Amino acid sequence: MVNRSIFFLSIFLFFSCSIFGQFKLANIFGDEMVLQRNKEIKIWGWSEEGNQVSINFQADEYNTVTNSDGKWLIEMKNYPAGGPYIIKIKSGNQVVNLKNIYVGDVWLCSGQSNMYMKMKSVKQNYPEEFGLIEYDNVRFINIPSQLNFKSIETDIKASKWSQINPKSIYKISAAAYFFAKELHSNLDIPIGLIISAVGGSPVESWFSEESALRYESVAIKLKEAQSDGFLEKLTQQDSLRRSKWFESANEKINNLDFTYNPISFDHTYKYKSQPFHRHNGVFWFKKEFKIDDISLSNSRIYLGKIGDSDSTFLNGEFMGKTKSRYIDREYLINNNSLKKGLNTLEIKVYNYRWRAGFMFGDIIELTSNEKNIKLMSNWQYAELCEMPTLKPGENRFWRPVGLYNGMIAPLEHLKFSGVIWYQGEANAKHKLAFDYRNRFTSLIKDWRLLFNDIDLPFLYVQLPNYLKPNPIPSNSAWAMLRESQLKVSDLINVGMITSLDIGEKNDIHPKNKKDIGFRLANEAMRLAYNDGSASKFGTFLEDVRFNDEKVIVQFTEKELKYNGDGKHFNISIAGEDKVFYWAKVSLENGVLTAWSDKVSKPIAIRYAWANNPSKPLIINKFNIPISPFRSDDW
Repeated sequence: MVNRSIFFLSIFLFFSCSIFGQFKLANIFGDEMVLQRNKEIKIWGWSEEGNQVSINFQADEYNTVTNSDGKWLIEMKNYPAGGPYIIKIKSGNQVVNLKNIYVGDVWLCSGQSNMYMKMKSVKQNYPEEFGLIEYDNVRFINIPSQLNFKSIETDIKASKWSQINPKSIYKISAAAYFFAKELHSNLDIPIGLIISAVGGSPVESWFSEESALRYESVAIKLKEAQSDGFLEKLTQQDSLRRSKWFESANEKINNLDFTYNPISFDHTYKYKSQPFHRHNGVFWFKKEFKIDDISLSNSRIYLGKIGDSDSTFLNGEFMGKTKSRYIDREYLINNNSLKKGLNTLEIKVYNYRWRAGFMFGDIIELTSNEKNIKLMSNWQYAELCEMPTLKPGENRFWRPVGLYNGMIAPLEHLKFSGVIWYQGEANAKHKLAFDYRNRFTSLIKDWRLLFNDIDLPFLYVQLPNYLKPNPIPSNSAWAMLRESQLKVSDLINVGMITSLDIGEKNDIHPKNKKDIGFRLANEAMRLAYNDGSASKFGTFLEDVRFNDEKVIVQFTEKELKYNGDGKHFNISIAGEDKVFYWAKVSLENGVLTAWSDKVSKPIAIRYAWANNPSKPLIINKFNIPISPFRSDDW
């Protein structure tokens, strides 16, 4: 028995040593990738200590030796834009050829769900983008989610670069895609996108441990996450809550007879309130459709996102299930599942958060290589039982530093043209919104230090309008977050775009990512490429004066405008009682005058200080809304 144990231990050690000594490239490198032009290029990986490593690129040869930690790194010279090329990397008798490599401009794209949001989620808005054959000069890689609270990961998880084609376009960030498309049209060079984004992540998840320790509340959360067993305990607690909720729901519906609601409903692309949105519970959805040709190849049912957990059946045959509302459902149709004539699609949905059923903004359809069939209308539903809301467990991605260590720091040797950032929704809460100005600044400094580029261009999206407009002036966490973003734009080589005209009151994920991408590209041309263009974003605010019963605001831009007159439901003024009232407004030649019969001596003015500012917005000569602002600090 002892000899047998020693034998297996020897085998384990042999394979462990073999794996450690294997020649390996860092996962960021692969076929189709884009390397940054006009800056030194570093390529790295792992091998056995002392092994020679050589790289051949464009007739140049570079050599190094693997160090005592088993890591090697080769720094190559600057190269201009061009391609396609082959990079040959050799160590002993092991050779890796990276094919179809381009040199161009590489941008790091990060943030939360609005940066992560893929083109497949906006297909209905931009069907013309999906008809292209190939877009060879834009390439991208999605960095898989990875957390580490204790130390920096040595490498990202495995992933692949892709050029834009009819298949890959579904998988690219929509904001990043339109950014790259506009950038390429201006520069005519290859554009590479490294997309490292996680839905729901706060800014603290993306900065370094050193920065986290500067903020007491953040440091406490980090120390908890670093303690042994803490996150496992969170997971267990959440799993127990979920299990009890599902057990209770299943007890209620066990052996239950039901009939479908005779009133059908249509799933709509735009938000529409449905009867099953009123409360949580278990629901059954049904759709009948006819099909004449069942010889379709690679046929699938695409349902988009569903709130929250689904089990899906086609003609009584189980297709699959998904447990999260944030994951798109796409189920493969087995060869014999489709019937000529009438088919029945049924979905059992457990809804424990909010809004049961399909997510507006998603298209429901049967897809195949030959044709697609929309399944949007004439659905029916049955309510099986009503349930209380399931208290959400803590998401591990909300903890500080984890995403920086797992998805940003492993890229430290890369060079970039800049960063585009779309995040802030997770921090638009109470005091967090004010603190964002300092914490976002910490992140920018962290990344510039990490990438050894103190002037790295950093572009970001000021939060769009969201939620229902408020009929009276009021405090707003989203407005405070936008102010924090505005303050950060004062940093060197930092650019902010406005988006108050792009949001949707019922959807925190607005579908208009085209304007987002184009505005980011326009700001990149000004900030990163110095094209000489004027700034298109900001407040354009020069001076605020209080003159008896009126407030006079002087702008640097003379061509500001808004449609409408009389009372302005975006501009409010207050007197010494600090109560704000909507103001009457005139705007001419860059001078705004505001007054109200309810404020005899105003001392403060606010513009667009709301979650979802009303119309009209103040627009500059580029037809872009200016940033919200306020004169007070209450």
